[in-house]
Amino acid sequence: MHVTAERGRIHRELVALRRGRGIRFLRIPEEVGPCLRQLSGITDQDGAQAIPLKLDRFLAGYLDNLPADARAAVQIGLGLDSRVDQPSYVARTRSASYSHLEMSERTIRRRVDEGVDRLAELISEHVTRGGTPPDRVATFPWRTLHLNVLLVLDLQIPEAFENRTIELGENGLKEIDLAVSVPSVNPRQPVNGGESLGVDVFRGGTLVRRRYESSDRTGITLRLPRPMGAGDRHEVALRYRSSMGIPHYGCTPRYPCESFDLHIRFGESVPSEIFRIDEGFQEDARETESAGRAVRVDGAGEVHARFTDLKPGFFYGLRWRPRAS
Repeated sequence: MHVTAERGRIHRELVALRRGRGIRFLRIPEEVGPCLRQLSGITDQDGAQAIPLKLDRFLAGYLDNLPADARAAVQIGLGLDSRVDQPSYVARTRSASYSHLEMSERTIRRRVDEGVDRLAELISEHVTRGGTPPDRVATFPWRTLHLNVLLVLDLQIPEAFENRTIELGENGLKEIDLAVSVPSVNPRQPVNGGESLGVDVFRGGTLVRRRYESSDRTGITLRLPRPMGAGDRHEVALRYRSSMGIPHYGCTPRYPCESFDLHIRFGESVPSEIFRIDEGFQEDARETESAGRAVRVDGAGEVHARFTDLKPGFFYGLRWRPRAS
């Protein structure tokens, strides 16, 4: 097939993926164009979990070859950025312009168009040459070497203690962006947008900004004690407090994370079932009917799970079903 024709076909299929909530909410193979379906390995047997995962993995290397601003915009436009969970392409670009991208709504959409054009070009070149998708470019402002979280639920106000060791990937980095997801009892009354989420920094930086990213996700910016260089390691310790109705807890990293240890203390209110989620989507944790590998609670009402090689944008953690009263 001629490169130009192949590029145009792929471009049309990429643009179609911007509809609705985007890639993360695709449910049936027919929602993906035939060319991208074949290239990403989607089959007629794939369902709601496999389809977004296969597309994300297929596009990852190509996205990493885009300029940073275009890459961020395209991820939002295609619905790959879990921080911008909106029901339409227009709503996602508008939300991103107010939350964490320092661009106007019009600029974000222009970056999406430019990025999708370039994606189609990159994919068509590989298809024409019979090549394989490029490997992901391992360049990040920083990455997590180890994250240790202790979530204590048998308190009047639940608390989560987070200790994180990071490694810098850029010289002169002054700030790092973190995020915490705290599910509310009522999704129409998010706890993260206001002051009901308490954040205390115990070590490693100064809290300079907090921003609303979605109904249950708050972005947090820490100013480092001093500018740091690529390869430097640094530790931060924080505490989160909120009277939230938590049916799940986990980590959806923005940048790679080598290991994540999650300890949860339920105390006497042990759930009827606890499930482990590996490399899922945030929606998998919210889905009450889905299940994963069962996890057992010890005699003290505590549970521990360890995750390794966490990929950006995917959810790793535990969800549970409270015991009927």
